[in-house]
Amino acid sequence: MWWDIGQLVSKCPIRICLLFSHIWSGCDTTSAIYRQGKLKELNLMRTSKMCQTLAQNFYHDDNTPEKIGESGIEIMIKMFNGKQNDNLASLRHARWEKALISANNVVDPATLPPSKRATHFHSLRVYFELQRAIMLTIDTALVPINWGWKRVHGVPQPKMTDVPVAPKDLLEIIRCDCKMSSRNTCGTMLCKCKKNGLPCSQDCGNCRGAFCNNEMPVEMDESDFKDDGNIFDNIFS
Repeated sequence: MWWDIGQLVSKCPIRICLLFSHIWSGCDTTSAIYRQGKLKELNLMRTSKMCQTLAQNFYHDDNTPEKIGESGIEIMIKMFNGKQNDNLASLRHARWEKALISANNVVDPATLPPSKRATHFHSLRVYFELQRAIMLTIDTALVPINWGWKRVHGVPQPKMTDVPVAPKDLLEIIRCDCKMSSRNTCGTMLCKCKKNGLPCSQDCGNCRGAFCNNEMPVEMDESDFKDDGNIFDNIFS
């Protein structure tokens, strides 16, 4: 199916949601949602008045991270066909069970709805980018670390979540025994930790989570940003 841009810009409220839909579904500084493309997002905005209202919250320059996060979570639930009483946790579990039955006990985690906190931080980055687009400048009053970004080893990176990715007992089971003599130690998908999207830990057989290419990143604290201005200045200027 093809969308006629002339029809889109002439119709309300779809016209109002175009910029949001583009950024939400993935652009230069926001991640795309796996198998949830722009066409689906535009159809959602066309058919759901609730999502239209939630999307318009992202256009207000005085909103709080809490309200933006809540709005984004509700939109994400609708993207994955959630009902009135569903939440992202229940949708993840239902999709996992369905995939497990039909995939010979192999489930690709990327196909599941994102977690609540991952969606929260995605929503913050969408808001940050949308405000920059509205103002036609990268120099806004918004502080990136308050809107889904962090600095790791001096490089701006998206903040994925602020909670453990799995229970501690499960994380302790996942560990690798990659050889330290390897050219790219723990840096490929042959590493069990990296394959599961986890940094190596002290429980790993050889690297101990400190001498490989899959270490836990060192995050800077908030004081490191006070005199730094906008962390995107050097990237997008």
